[in-house]
Amino acid sequence: MESVGIVEELVTEFLLRLPVKSLLRFKCVSKFWYSIIECPYFIKRHYQHNKNNSYGRLLVHNYDNNHKNYAFAVYSDETLDNPVYEYLDLRLNLSPSVYGPCNGIFCLYNYEDSMALWNPATREFRTLPKLPQLDLPSCPSKISQKILRNGFGFDLKTNDYKVVSIISFHEDCCSHDSPRNFPFYAAVYTLSTDSWKVLEERVPANSVGNVFSIFYTYSKGVYYWLAYDTNDQFVLLSFDMGDEVFRNIPLLENCIEGDFRGFHYLGLYNDCLCWIVTTDYDTKEANYVYLWVMNNNEYYWTKQWTIGPLVGLVCPLAFWKNGELLANSGCQGLFLCDPSTLETKYLGPNCLEAFVYHESLVSVKPRYEYQDKYGNSSNNVFAPNLFVVMPDPEDVLVGSDFEDTTTNPICFVN
Repeated sequence: MESVGIVEELVTEFLLRLPVKSLLRFKCVSKFWYSIIECPYFIKRHYQHNKNNSYGRLLVHNYDNNHKNYAFAVYSDETLDNPVYEYLDLRLNLSPSVYGPCNGIFCLYNYEDSMALWNPATREFRTLPKLPQLDLPSCPSKISQKILRNGFGFDLKTNDYKVVSIISFHEDCCSHDSPRNFPFYAAVYTLSTDSWKVLEERVPANSVGNVFSIFYTYSKGVYYWLAYDTNDQFVLLSFDMGDEVFRNIPLLENCIEGDFRGFHYLGLYNDCLCWIVTTDYDTKEANYVYLWVMNNNEYYWTKQWTIGPLVGLVCPLAFWKNGELLANSGCQGLFLCDPSTLETKYLGPNCLEAFVYHESLVSVKPRYEYQDKYGNSSNNVFAPNLFVVMPDPEDVLVGSDFEDTTTNPICFVN
């Protein structure tokens, strides 16, 4: 029995170092290997090993002129020394809003109130049920609801993935801007139940996300937006994925020094919330990028660095392994910039969005209770499901909605 344990430990250590694509194939080697790869504890260890021992993969979202649709591509070289990317299977007829990654998972929203969860490494794609229609007796009869903003993250208390949607209302005969006398409400989707729940609490804001940002702003169980509260004060609006409660965090006048004309972004820097300001001068003039980072104290920001002068208007997208800035520029395309040396590296043409993510085996399919060889059960959503990776008919939406092009199934082991 001791030798069996040693063999399992050796096999596990070997499998931990393999990419997701290889692990999906190696499920077919034997029942023994299959049980290891399916184990929730192994999935968590594999993801943490990826985070601790690799730079991650650079995923770009752009328009593919060859196929005339929106697509995602991953850079094959993790060092970015060879700036060539490979397109993934997922292609969309509309450009979605992308949230993530959270443990290797992305949430996609196509502005037609269609949402989906996607794991690029496993090619799993899951369409979420439609958002329920809210019944608000205090509002006029001829009103329509629309998703104003979304958030996506992980509930640290229940080990579950959640999507929160802030919902606005407008009269059908009027403009699509939400009147101020119509309060914002919110609904939460939970992966384990595959259902939405409308929150009774109103969202304490008059305007949400009015400052432009394309960064993912989930950190340590909380999602953040820039907003104006009900008193028209500029605040950080936060949503706790565990308590499912909104909270306003005041932004003090002196929390960020300077008065810069330009674009403001809320993002993440080394897993901490950050504020980025870029100047918007004419392309013939020098432009700068300023970065502040929120410390453990939610009311205090520390200036991290200033990048510049740079040529042309700069749109920050993400941060690379050692804090290098990934950004678009009308003059340079997609580039990488070291804030210390100002050395830049060209990575390709401009893209819509860029993400740094680590591959994971986390499944977005309906989960079942997992039981290991010792009889211990787990319903942890880090555990993938026992299934064949093929698109379900209800998961394939055509036309202006999402389209899943997964073609290669993973076989069962009998």
